[in-house]
Amino acid sequence: MGKSSVPLIIEEVLFNKNSKGIKKKEIQNRFINKGYWINIKFDVDENNYELDVTRKTGIKCKLYENG
Repeated sequence: MGKSSVPLIIEEVLFNKNSKGIKKKEIQNRFINKGYWINIKFDVDENNYELDVTRKTGIKCKLYENG
């Protein structure tokens, strides 16, 4: 993954779009080409959040709060 890919992936996970206008099906793992899985952890005030996004033929998104 290149340095410019990191902000693009974060935009895609948090906002379901990216500033470069790249289509979701074109964002993929260049080594395997079988989709991608992204996990982001962050805190807001006293709450811990974890966001899992999996993209294969469809998109599955899970948001966990405090655990």
